[in-house]
Amino acid sequence: MLLGPYVGSLSALLGGTIGFFLGSLSPFSFAGGIATSFCAGMIRTGRRAIAALIYLALFLLFAFYPVVGPGWIFPAETWFQIVGLIIMLSPIQSCANKLLDSQKGTSLMYGFFFTCLVSSLAGQIAGSLVFEMLADPRTLRVTWETTWESLTVLYPVERMIIALGAAFIGTALTKTLKLTSLPPSIGKSWRAEKGSSNTPLSQ
Repeated sequence: MLLGPYVGSLSALLGGTIGFFLGSLSPFSFAGGIATSFCAGMIRTGRRAIAALIYLALFLLFAFYPVVGPGWIFPAETWFQIVGLIIMLSPIQSCANKLLDSQKGTSLMYGFFFTCLVSSLAGQIAGSLVFEMLADPRTLRVTWETTWESLTVLYPVERMIIALGAAFIGTALTKTLKLTSLPPSIGKSWRAEKGSSNTPLSQ
């Protein structure tokens, strides 16, 4: 988020490549990291519409992937991902994005929490899509149903914990960087890009 959508995605790509070849990252985590970085950067720079379209495209591909998609086997598994899309499109995300420029710690944390939540959900969807693509289509249907049923309960908790942890770190890091001159014009470039977007969804 601090590096923007392109530099952030590139850093996730490079880090993921190193981690993948070292055997510490799976292809699922690799794809998820890139999607998370890109969506977070797009939201932060005022291009929420693009992030939402990417989120929606990934979600539809994941939910209705042939044979093993949860949309065919266990649709309830997608409920929290749908909530994430609603948040991204709603005034909640618009307010959260504005609060990322706040000087108050609680407001800043609110902004980070919702932005990190929807971005990490985009990453989770991307990673799950890769999981589906690499899976053996001959796998028994009951096995997949068990997988999606268990994730229905587990992944919302996991994403909330991730978003909360990222909000704490992001808030502390942002407040620290504001006391230094290390990031020369990151804030200015963000505000300039946000100012160039005129649609309500981009705020």
